[in-house]
Amino acid sequence: MSTPYMPQGQHPAVWVTEGLPGPLLAALVRRGGIPHDVRTLVLDQLGRRSAGDLRLRAERRWFQRYSNLTGPEIADRADRLAYELLAPSGCEVALCEDGWLLDDSGSCRCRPSRSVVDTTGSEGTGRPRSSPEFVTEVVAALRAERRRVHGMPRGARSGHVVKQPRPYQPAPPVLREPEPERDNPAAGQAERVQREERDREAQHLAEQRTKADRAARANHEGENQ
Repeated sequence: MSTPYMPQGQHPAVWVTEGLPGPLLAALVRRGGIPHDVRTLVLDQLGRRSAGDLRLRAERRWFQRYSNLTGPEIADRADRLAYELLAPSGCEVALCEDGWLLDDSGSCRCRPSRSVVDTTGSEGTGRPRSSPEFVTEVVAALRAERRRVHGMPRGARSGHVVKQPRPYQPAPPVLREPEPERDNPAAGQAERVQREERDREAQHLAEQRTKADRAARANHEGENQ
C-alpha cells in the first residue's frame, strides 16, 4: 500500500478508495472519479472489515488477477475492476478472505483442496490401499512398466547388481634375474671430452708455434736487406 496509515480526520471510505492501484485510479479519474456503486460497496464493507483489510484486499486481488492488464484494458474495465477489487468473496464464513481466515488459522472450507489422499478404499482385491500387499503390487507394476518402456532386462536378475567385496590377497612375489652390466655412458663421455680438450690444446700450441716461426723469418729477412 502506498499509504500504510490513515491520516487523522480522513474518512475511512476515502482512504480505502485512495489506496486503489495507481493505473486503475488514474483511469477512474479520467472517467469522472470513483463510481457511486463502489462508494456504496466500501461503506457497506466497512461494517464488516476494517479500512486496512479492504486496502489489503484490493492490493492482493490486483496483483493476483489484474496486474497483467494493459493500459487500454484497464481503461475499458475501470469501473468493474474497482468493484471486483473491493467486493466480498461470497463465502458464508465471516472471517473468510478469498479462501483464507483472518485469524491466521489456515484456509477456509470454501477453498478447494489441491490434494486427495485415499487410504481406505480398495483396489478390487479386498485389501486396503495402504496395506503392504497393495504397495508390493504397485511397486511390481511400476517396475514392469519401466522395463517395458526403457528396455530393462525382463529376467529375475536386475541390472543393478551389488558386488560382494572380496578379501585382499597380495600377488605372489616374482624373482627377477639380475640385469647384465652395461657400459657406463657417463664415463665414456667424460673420456671423449678430455680427449677433445687435449686435441684442441695441441692444435692451439701448433698454431702459436707457426706464428712464431713466421715472425722470426720475417725479422731475419728484414735484417739481411
